[in-house]
Amino acid sequence: MRVDIAKTNPAAPSNLRSGVSFAKACAQPARPAKVLNAPSRPPLVSPDLPSVRLASLPRKAGRLITGVQNASIISTGHNGSTYRNANGALPGLPPGTYRRYHFCEPQHRKTGAHRIVIAFEHRVPGAIYYSRDHYATFERVVLPPPATAPASQ
Repeated sequence: MRVDIAKTNPAAPSNLRSGVSFAKACAQPARPAKVLNAPSRPPLVSPDLPSVRLASLPRKAGRLITGVQNASIISTGHNGSTYRNANGALPGLPPGTYRRYHFCEPQHRKTGAHRIVIAFEHRVPGAIYYSRDHYATFERVVLPPPATAPASQ
């Protein structure tokens, strides 16, 4: 039994609307996908932001960043939730790119104004930003270079 797909589904691919059987149409090689020019994305690192070394951050911030990079920090509550960048202080990336984390300051039991914001690209942590004043200003966190293993001979 032949079904005229053009009448039942006008959005069907042209090779199905031309009267070719479904099995024959599926056996034809697929056309290559069109490559569209991807819109240029802003850089993950803003040149306008000051930088701070990881070693100069509070110890708990360093542990938090290391935990996120190693995927050992589980997102709970506000930790790991989306940071919207509503004030535009960070580079303008697509919604959902930034994740926010907070930690307790050494002298307090509750979380203070200190925040870590990490830009994720395809679930991989990228640029890291630190705010001392609850998102009012940011500093880009500069990580130490990865340790290289001694070459064995």
